[in-house]
Amino acid sequence: MTIRDEQNNISCEVVFHPDGVGYLKSWFVSSPSPSDTFRGDIIKDGNKVDQIDGSWIGEIRSNGVVLYDVRQKLDASTVPAENPIPSDSRFREDLKALSEGKFDLAQAKKVELEELQRSDRALRRQGYEQRESASSDL
Repeated sequence: MTIRDEQNNISCEVVFHPDGVGYLKSWFVSSPSPSDTFRGDIIKDGNKVDQIDGSWIGEIRSNGVVLYDVRQKLDASTVPAENPIPSDSRFREDLKALSEGKFDLAQAKKVELEELQRSDRALRRQGYEQRESASSDL
């Protein structure tokens, strides 16, 4: 995959699973690196200026310096919306009942919600099929 910054004339050619072996060969020989790894050269004005490597489920490094580590907590927090929409998960009756320890009621509300979702899906499918048949009649 190539990533380009046209304004600054910088690009990076990223190779995923760079040491990977082919499909058939993988049956007999293990890869020297895990399949979640990547490696790339950062090019500016035609010259290699940096290298990036790592794992998208671990850490990202540039010339050995850790730029990102998935295990480190980021200084970010979520803020609930002040005026949530009615479908916000905080309003789900099954979750409310579950948090209150009313397991039978929670199960009943969950089943009710699932039946509503199945009904909605069937109506959407029916509407789609009607549109398809109407367009084929033209």
